[in-house]
Amino acid sequence: MLPEKIKIALDRIRETSKYSVEAKLIRGAYYLYEYKFRKSGQDIRKKKYSLYIGKIELDGSFVPARHRFLKTRVKDLGEYINIKTESMKIDQIESLKYPEADDITLIKELSMNSKASVKEIATNTGLKQSTVNSRIKKLTSTYGIRRTIEMKPETFGYTRYLILAKFSSSTPNSDELKRLILQEPGIQLAVSCRGDYSLILYVLARSNEELEKMLYRIRSSHIFFSKPSVWNVSYLIEPYGWYIPFRDEFFDSIKDRVWKRSGDTPRKKPEQFFLSEYAVIKEMNSNAETSFKDIDEKYHLNPGVAQYAYHKLVAISTIKRPTITMLKLPVKYFAFLYLVQKDVPRFNSTRIEYLKNIVEENEYPANRFTYVADSSAPYGIVLIAPIFNDGDFESIVSSFSNVKGIKIRTAVITNTIIGEFGIRKFDIKESSNYKVLNKLLDERNRTLRKPDNQQIQK
Repeated sequence: MLPEKIKIALDRIRETSKYSVEAKLIRGAYYLYEYKFRKSGQDIRKKKYSLYIGKIELDGSFVPARHRFLKTRVKDLGEYINIKTESMKIDQIESLKYPEADDITLIKELSMNSKASVKEIATNTGLKQSTVNSRIKKLTSTYGIRRTIEMKPETFGYTRYLILAKFSSSTPNSDELKRLILQEPGIQLAVSCRGDYSLILYVLARSNEELEKMLYRIRSSHIFFSKPSVWNVSYLIEPYGWYIPFRDEFFDSIKDRVWKRSGDTPRKKPEQFFLSEYAVIKEMNSNAETSFKDIDEKYHLNPGVAQYAYHKLVAISTIKRPTITMLKLPVKYFAFLYLVQKDVPRFNSTRIEYLKNIVEENEYPANRFTYVADSSAPYGIVLIAPIFNDGDFESIVSSFSNVKGIKIRTAVITNTIIGEFGIRKFDIKESSNYKVLNKLLDERNRTLRKPDNQQIQK
């Protein structure tokens, strides 16, 4: 029961406040707090926010609070809630950028084999099955993990190409550009940029002629009218460990390559698929968690045929591995780098330094680079990097300062028009870049240990 003078003063303050007000008796004095319940993030329960506003003396007089610290030096509870909420968001983002070691381990396990069972992952990591199960569910939701497959298009007659465009002035309308590109199922990734390039396209085509026809169709569109631009085309060679996911629409475009026995084609040609093979790559590209039983039933296959086709496709490297991509990483943007090799002998003399940069580990949930490939025109290397913090891009560019014989061209990716990046935490020690680096280091060490012939003769 509040003393009469205290009650009268409290009622008066409640009448003028737009928030609820409560009084707390602390060491003989009555301290007043404004408070409000509000949902916080994904938490189902409401969180109580309260702000100390002053105290009531025993004679009924009110002494306002004098907030001295930045976090409480606010006009009212509403401003305080906004500051606290924003602070919580920042803390949450930071925790997403730097996950715990066990979470990094689990993301890496999924990156290397997204079809691995909970039991298999628990055995590989030494974690309890219950821990693996709950953490993977949380990681899947938090980072938007999508299970897919990494494929090698050369095994069924396709080559990877990179198309780079630089517009002299304004770029085409983004909506019109998207509608145009969506008509080309060979384009797996299209992004707009700011910097040395305006538009980047990652394309699959069966021949240079097919690619040229596609490019001509695109450039002949009215949306490029009075928009002068320079276009560059290069074929790509991806080292083992890097990939860009295929769009589902690509598989619709190659459906006619499913072999059907006829007088003209009594046997399947190398570039054709059995129905079971086509079914596996199409369904697993969309969702690698799909069971083989479900694929059998959907495509009216005999039981076990889809599983047999899967293992066959893995054996011939059409499917390199079931893997993941992450759609909800807390990245600021993606950066594109083109290391143009102007002097190959000089580059080769510092190739070890280049490879060290590529395979460098980090504390983020994704590899330092999400994509690495050798390009033909201009001759060099293309890289895509997720940028989590201010200064990361500049740091990456400067890290190549000790690599000789190159000119670095850069662009900031401002918008993903269609497609996805292959964002994962690949075990870098399994990449071909890492293996080449170790081979070069071994060769250098052997050379350093080799005795001087002149010294031996003496």
